[in-house]
Amino acid sequence: MLLSTECGAADVAVVLDHSGSVGSTDFGLTKQFLINVINRPEFVIGQTPPRILMGAVKFASSATFEFNLQDHTNEPSLISAVSILRLITTLMIPPLTLELRVKFPPRDSF
Repeated sequence: MLLSTECGAADVAVVLDHSGSVGSTDFGLTKQFLINVINRPEFVIGQTPPRILMGAVKFASSATFEFNLQDHTNEPSLISAVSILRLITTLMIPPLTLELRVKFPPRDSF
Protein backbone atom coordinates (compact mmCIF):
# COMPACT_ATOMS: atom_id res chain seq x y z
CA MET A 1 0.00 0.00 0.00
CA LEU A 2 1.39 3.37 -1.00
CA LEU A 3 0.17 6.53 0.61
CA SER A 4 1.43 9.94 -0.37
CA THR A 5 1.55 12.77 2.14
CA GLU A 6 1.97 15.16 -0.79
CA CYS A 7 -1.67 14.77 -1.89
CA GLY A 8 -3.02 16.82 1.01
CA ALA A 9 -6.21 16.02 2.88
CA ALA A 10 -8.00 12.69 2.67
CA ASP A 11 -11.25 11.36 4.09
CA VAL A 12 -11.29 7.58 4.46
CA ALA A 13 -14.66 5.88 4.84
CA VAL A 14 -14.42 2.24 5.90
CA VAL A 15 -17.35 -0.11 5.34
CA LEU A 16 -17.14 -3.33 7.35
CA ASP A 17 -19.21 -6.44 6.63
CA HIS A 18 -20.66 -7.93 9.81
CA SER A 19 -23.09 -10.30 8.16
CA GLY A 20 -23.33 -14.01 8.88
CA SER A 21 -20.70 -14.73 6.22
CA VAL A 22 -17.96 -13.07 8.31
CA GLY A 23 -16.60 -14.92 11.30
CA SER A 24 -14.87 -13.46 14.33
CA THR A 25 -11.42 -14.46 13.02
CA ASP A 26 -11.90 -12.61 9.73
CA PHE A 27 -13.45 -9.59 11.45
CA GLY A 28 -10.44 -9.50 13.79
CA LEU A 29 -8.08 -9.63 10.80
CA THR A 30 -9.96 -6.72 9.21
CA LYS A 31 -9.62 -4.67 12.39
CA GLN A 32 -5.90 -5.49 12.59
CA PHE A 33 -5.45 -4.43 8.95
CA LEU A 34 -7.06 -1.06 9.75
CA ILE A 35 -4.82 -0.60 12.79
CA ASN A 36 -1.75 -1.45 10.67
CA VAL A 37 -2.79 1.20 8.13
CA ILE A 38 -3.37 3.78 10.87
CA ASN A 39 0.08 3.01 12.34
CA ARG A 40 1.90 3.69 9.05
CA PRO A 41 4.09 6.79 9.39
CA GLU A 42 2.68 8.38 6.23
CA PHE A 43 -0.93 7.95 7.43
CA VAL A 44 -1.17 10.95 9.76
CA ILE A 45 -4.53 11.25 11.49
CA GLY A 46 -5.82 14.68 12.39
CA GLN A 47 -6.90 18.14 11.37
CA THR A 48 -3.46 19.46 10.36
CA PRO A 49 -1.73 18.60 7.05
CA PRO A 50 -1.98 16.04 5.58
CA ARG A 51 -5.34 15.92 7.42
CA ILE A 52 -6.38 12.32 7.09
CA LEU A 53 -9.65 11.45 8.82
CA MET A 54 -11.40 8.08 9.01
CA GLY A 55 -15.02 7.10 9.57
CA ALA A 56 -16.56 3.62 9.80
CA VAL A 57 -19.85 1.89 9.10
CA LYS A 58 -20.75 -1.78 9.63
CA PHE A 59 -23.37 -3.39 7.42
CA ALA A 60 -25.40 -6.57 7.18
CA SER A 61 -29.19 -6.38 6.84
CA SER A 62 -28.85 -2.70 7.74
CA ALA A 63 -26.05 -0.19 8.25
CA THR A 64 -24.67 0.65 11.68
CA PHE A 65 -22.84 3.95 11.92
CA GLU A 66 -19.77 3.39 14.11
CA PHE A 67 -17.88 6.69 14.01
CA ASN A 68 -17.76 9.85 11.94
CA LEU A 69 -14.79 11.35 10.12
CA GLN A 70 -14.19 13.95 12.82
CA ASP A 71 -14.91 11.78 15.88
CA HIS A 72 -11.28 10.63 16.21
CA THR A 73 -8.73 13.23 15.22
CA ASN A 74 -5.61 11.57 16.59
CA GLU A 75 -4.02 8.16 16.19
CA PRO A 76 -4.58 6.76 19.73
CA SER A 77 -8.26 7.69 19.69
CA LEU A 78 -8.81 6.17 16.23
CA ILE A 79 -6.96 2.96 17.12
CA SER A 80 -9.08 2.65 20.26
CA ALA A 81 -12.28 3.11 18.23
CA VAL A 82 -11.24 0.43 15.73
CA SER A 83 -10.16 -1.92 18.54
CA ILE A 84 -13.56 -1.87 20.24
CA LEU A 85 -15.57 -2.59 17.07
CA ARG A 86 -17.63 -5.74 17.72
CA LEU A 87 -18.92 -8.31 15.27
CA ILE A 88 -22.64 -8.95 15.61
CA THR A 89 -23.51 -11.36 12.82
CA THR A 90 -26.87 -10.96 11.18
CA LEU A 91 -28.46 -12.25 8.02
CA MET A 92 -27.56 -10.08 5.04
CA ILE A 93 -30.47 -9.32 2.75
CA PRO A 94 -29.03 -8.49 -0.72
CA PRO A 95 -31.64 -5.89 -1.80
CA LEU A 96 -31.01 -3.90 1.37
CA THR A 97 -27.25 -4.00 0.96
CA LEU A 98 -27.59 -2.70 -2.59
CA GLU A 99 -29.51 0.27 -1.22
CA LEU A 100 -26.86 1.05 1.41
CA ARG A 101 -26.04 4.70 1.19
CA VAL A 102 -23.78 6.19 3.79
CA LYS A 103 -23.23 9.93 4.04
CA PHE A 104 -20.40 11.33 6.06
CA PRO A 105 -20.91 15.02 6.81
CA PRO A 106 -18.53 17.04 4.65
CA ARG A 107 -15.76 19.05 6.19
CA ASP A 108 -15.98 22.81 6.18
CA SER A 109 -12.79 22.99 4.15
CA PHE A 110 -9.54 21.24 3.40
